[in-house]
Amino acid sequence: MIELFTYGSTNGHKVAIALEELGLPYETRTVIELIFLQASLQGPMFGQRMHFSLLAPEVLPYAIRRYEEQGDIIDRLTDRLLTGRDYFLGADYSIVDIAFYAWYLAAEHVGFGFHQHRHLAAWFERVGARPAVKRGAAVPAKLPPLPKRRRV
Repeated sequence: MIELFTYGSTNGHKVAIALEELGLPYETRTVIELIFLQASLQGPMFGQRMHFSLLAPEVLPYAIRRYEEQGDIIDRLTDRLLTGRDYFLGADYSIVDIAFYAWYLAAEHVGFGFHQHRHLAAWFERVGARPAVKRGAAVPAKLPPLPKRRRV
C-alpha cells in the first residue's frame, strides 16, 4: 500500500490525481504535512522577505511589499494552526515546532512583528522557554546584528 504524505496543496493534489488515474491503492497521511508546509512555504517566503527587506543591494519596493505580505499571510495561517494547541502537533513538541521556531526567531531578531497573533506569540514563548531551545539557538553563536530593515 502506498502512503501519500500530503496536505491540501497543489503538489499533494498532483500526486493524488496521478494515483487515482493509475488506480493504485493508497492511504493519505497528514502528521508530516506541517514539516512540508514549513519547508515549502514558511522557509522560502521568510528567506525572501529577509533578503529583500534587509540584504538586497538595491531597494526593490515591489519585492519588499510582496514578501512582507506573504509573511503576514503565513503568520495568520500559523496562528490559526496553533489555535487550541500547545504545539503544532497538539500536545506533542516535535521537529515541526523546531523548524518553524528557527525562522520566527530570526524574524523577531530583525523586527518582523508577529506578536499580535495570540496563539503564535504564546507558542513562540513556550518553545523559546525550553532549555534545549535556548542552548541550541546560541550554537555556534546567537544571531548577529543585521542591517536595518527596509520599509516601503
